[in-house]
Amino acid sequence: MEADIAVSDVVQFMYCPRKVYFYKVLGLPMVDRKKMTYGRDEHEREHRRVKERKRIYGIEKDQIKKVQHGVFLVDEDVGLYGQIDTVVELQDGSVIPVDVKYSDYSGVFKNWKKQLLAYALLLERKSGVKVRKGLLYFPKQRKKVFVELSAEDKEFFLKDIERIRGMIKSGKMPRGRDRCGYCEMKKYCKE
Repeated sequence: MEADIAVSDVVQFMYCPRKVYFYKVLGLPMVDRKKMTYGRDEHEREHRRVKERKRIYGIEKDQIKKVQHGVFLVDEDVGLYGQIDTVVELQDGSVIPVDVKYSDYSGVFKNWKKQLLAYALLLERKSGVKVRKGLLYFPKQRKKVFVELSAEDKEFFLKDIERIRGMIKSGKMPRGRDRCGYCEMKKYCKE
């Protein structure tokens, strides 16, 4: 199987399935929001800042074995690919995917947890190390939130990938979610 589902597709699908329908089925171009562009620029600055800190994403430096930024992974068996903002490997051998969020909100939304689950799955399949938690980091608030990632969550996540793939193969427009206020695709959506 080819890797046909991006981690970003999963995030968009959880926000509203129609977004993925518009991108993947109708082939409409993905439109960057100001927040997305700001986030990409800020990622680079954040990576430079990490080197200067005594703690990295709230973790003491002496607990950290390795920090990698922009880790791109592909798993053709699952058909998933994506780029992880940062991967932190601890001295005890555990691995934590970190996703940096430039948002006014600092909670754990379903689509953000799914993103961490996707990264955990990709890391596990590449390294063989069980990923038990991920981290959401909010630079604006200087807040970190650890998110538990259970085996059951990962099983549900695999079903989510199949739901997305099924929607794409069917070519049928799915029901939308009432999140149109900030959606860049609302001009195409008739709901």
